[in-house]
Amino acid sequence: MLSAEEARELLRGLDVSRVIGLRDRAIIALMTYTFARVGAVVQMRVADYYPQKKRWWVRLREKNGKLNEMPCHHNLEAWLDEYNEAAKTGNRKRHRCFAARADAAGSLPMKP
Repeated sequence: MLSAEEARELLRGLDVSRVIGLRDRAIIALMTYTFARVGAVVQMRVADYYPQKKRWWVRLREKNGKLNEMPCHHNLEAWLDEYNEAAKTGNRKRHRCFAARADAAGSLPMKP
């Protein structure tokens, strides 16, 4: 388990100039803010990040079919939004949120 300062340092140290860096930051933040298992995070679909009233929520599928839904921390919300915009997840609601490669150009710098 990381301390709060160690988690902040890890998140600050990621290269977010590329889609893959944005994806990695979103994954680490999701695990940090929700205490989710890796298995639950990699199963997450685009539709599992959704608005409910004035907040954004995440839905995670845990062991034994347990479903966890919780509001997003404001940092997590911002980082998921930034990743989803860069990865162009838009209408792909049934697809996994965090692909092994964000897209075919995932290793290339993002356009300004």
